[in-house]
Amino acid sequence: MSRSDPREELLAIERRRWPRLVELLDEVPTGRSQDPSLNPEGWSVRDAVWHLACWNDVVATQLESMRAGTFDEGFDWQQEENNARFLASGRAVAYETARVSLDDSRVRVVRAMEDLLEVTPRAIELFSEPAYKHIDDHLPEIRGFLRPSGDAAADSTSR
Repeated sequence: MSRSDPREELLAIERRRWPRLVELLDEVPTGRSQDPSLNPEGWSVRDAVWHLACWNDVVATQLESMRAGTFDEGFDWQQEENNARFLASGRAVAYETARVSLDDSRVRVVRAMEDLLEVTPRAIELFSEPAYKHIDDHLPEIRGFLRPSGDAAADSTSR
């Protein structure tokens, strides 16, 4: 990450990753969006979409609190607890609703990053998750779901 403008670099990375995710999600057949075969844990694509949307909202809330001067430096991801909570809450959500929530949460987290007055190392850490790290974690699963015969590698793009 360049020291000149880390915010713009992160936003540029996010702008490159987002279309990759959307393109894959657009390929998911409506009838398969809730198949519990995305990963060994039994997640569906809908579960992953809801999971990404929820984490975007967590990060947006933290960035917004930074801007307001109320950020708690002791913020802890509570990853396992939140993942379980998000999975449970998302099971009652339709795929189309999860997609809208993902789109909305993406707008919110990007706006929160753009609106920061100062981009601290902690802000960079927080925004890096939804900007690209988290998307990169789930892209291979979604590719594999869409192309179970092993041709996902032919479709993969370099980071």
